[in-house]
Amino acid sequence: MTSSSNLILQHYIKLTEFLGKALGPDYEVALHDLTRKDRSIIAIANNYISGREVGAPLTNMSLSILRDKSYEHTDYHLHYYSINVNGKDLRSSTFSSRTAASSSACCASTLTTAAIGPSATIS
Repeated sequence: MTSSSNLILQHYIKLTEFLGKALGPDYEVALHDLTRKDRSIIAIANNYISGREVGAPLTNMSLSILRDKSYEHTDYHLHYYSINVNGKDLRSSTFSSRTAASSSACCASTLTTAAIGPSATIS
């Protein structure tokens, strides 16, 4: 990781903590370093929503975004549905940031009782 990408990610780590506190305990906010797919989470707030920890890998949704390169024409994906490790429905949104210095994604998720979209398991 270059020093400029490290500085950018350090700002995003602070933003992850801020959003977790600002949105409150019903929202998980996870920051992914997309250059480390097998241990991409570098910061996470309110992780009891999904049960994931720092060092967890990318989700299937994030891998799909990378595979289909949809980040090239859209900066974010809103309100998609998934299931956490306990079988509870989540509504999530992901913001992708790809620059010459870094490649990251910030994901916000909340538990929902009315998931109506296609599901993907977060593991």
